[in-house]
Amino acid sequence: MSKKVVIYPRVSTDEQRKSGYSIPHQEAVLNKSCEIRGWTVDRTFIEDHSAKNFNRPSYKELFKYCKANKHSIDYVLVTKWDRFSRNVGHALAEIEKFAAIGIEVNAVEEWIDFSIPQNYLLLAVYLAMPEVDNKVRAQNVVNGIRGSWKSGRWIGIAPVGYKNGRDLENKPILMVNESEAALVREAFERFSTGLFEQQELRKLMWKKGLQLSRSRFPAMLKNSVYCGRVYVPAYKSEPEQIVRGVHQAIVPEELFDKVQNVLAPAAKVSKRRYEAMEDATPLRGLFYCPECGGTLTSSASKGRTAYYWYYHCQGKCNFRLSAIKTHDIVSDYFDSLRIDDDIADLFLKVKENYYQNQDNVRSQNIKLFTEKLKAAEEQLVRLEHKFVNDLVDKESYNLLRPRYLAEVRVLRIDLKALTDAASDAMTYIRSTVDIVQNLRKFYEEATTPLKQKLVGSLCGKKFTIQNSHYRTAQESAIIAVLKGFKQFIKENGCSSEHPFLLSSPYGNRTRVTRMKIWCPNP
Repeated sequence: MSKKVVIYPRVSTDEQRKSGYSIPHQEAVLNKSCEIRGWTVDRTFIEDHSAKNFNRPSYKELFKYCKANKHSIDYVLVTKWDRFSRNVGHALAEIEKFAAIGIEVNAVEEWIDFSIPQNYLLLAVYLAMPEVDNKVRAQNVVNGIRGSWKSGRWIGIAPVGYKNGRDLENKPILMVNESEAALVREAFERFSTGLFEQQELRKLMWKKGLQLSRSRFPAMLKNSVYCGRVYVPAYKSEPEQIVRGVHQAIVPEELFDKVQNVLAPAAKVSKRRYEAMEDATPLRGLFYCPECGGTLTSSASKGRTAYYWYYHCQGKCNFRLSAIKTHDIVSDYFDSLRIDDDIADLFLKVKENYYQNQDNVRSQNIKLFTEKLKAAEEQLVRLEHKFVNDLVDKESYNLLRPRYLAEVRVLRIDLKALTDAASDAMTYIRSTVDIVQNLRKFYEEATTPLKQKLVGSLCGKKFTIQNSHYRTAQESAIIAVLKGFKQFIKENGCSSEHPFLLSSPYGNRTRVTRMKIWCPNP
């Protein structure tokens, strides 16, 4: 019986949308794949929005259409999984939504046989790769911004008193807006006298033309950019710092420091009221009462020699559970998720093999982007040469040069992302496997905020402790995959003959033995 499908080509960048090369290619691949299988394409939904989330116009229409025709639609097809989503969590949730109405989502070039439990791991890899790519790009952006800050350059919209400009090297720099700068300087001078409240001075300066909101005016008085400094916030292991800016200061450093002294409140030594409670009961508010369903809070009960902490319900059911016992149960639960070392090693070898198989494609892309970068750099050099030899006027030069520089910068970022993609992905996967293998130790040694994040991300919706056992209404996607994989290994054993990967949508199986991976006996 012929299957009925809906196809979903998607692009996101302006360049793709304008040139249109990607959409026709995707449509051709999808239609050809359906023709080979003898399937009927019912409708086509074309998307030109980002895949970071599913708040997309065409996708909403697609789901609405599929839901209304759930008895006649069999598949929703994309070319590759990154066309469907670039976020693992969101993608798994949407796949489940379609599965609930009897429709399968799949990618013709990265086909997944959902009848094989192990293939959910392959799906996770396909979905994780675009997300890793996004994270690499985001990290490159962060590194670029922080590099600019550290070199004394302000990045972003210029604060009041300045305007965005470019220096002789065509790098971003703050330039003084003289009309606004005079008012900013006056505001600092008046406030430094200590005779004005912030909002009182704000209203006075508003009448003079410095029109700032109730929140922006105090922020201006605290912003060190006005005395020629650039603040670099703390990031990961790097402490915060203030560096000398390359821009011109509006107020002297002495005046700025004087204003900060006026702003500084009297030193107060205060202890957080619930600090001890949070350290003793880090799961407070994260799980619910098994009797009434209310969220559990915590408190201490005084014994003969010490205080004993409990999680308890705020309702009338009087449910109470020892904090120590609760933490042991959660630790035991995390310990139960641990995968045998042999299986973990096999998993890592499969992933390494997968990325090695992508080397040829990545090498071709690196070569392509290298050629594009070389062409863009040569184009920039030719423009400089024409300008020096009066072959192009200054107006055209000023118009074209920023465009060419931007193209070179983007190509350099993309090329670096391609070069680092494989190593970054494997580092991420090895780190994740290490956490899973040592989850109990990781949890028990973590700080209170980290424990709360770990439990919140792994335990999905709120859980409960009932009859000394961990219970949850819905497991998170990560836990579900881990448990499914462990159950499959338990039932079938660790055999190199288990189908693990699909090499094509036509049903040819690639077995572990073909990948030359040794699978030890369990």
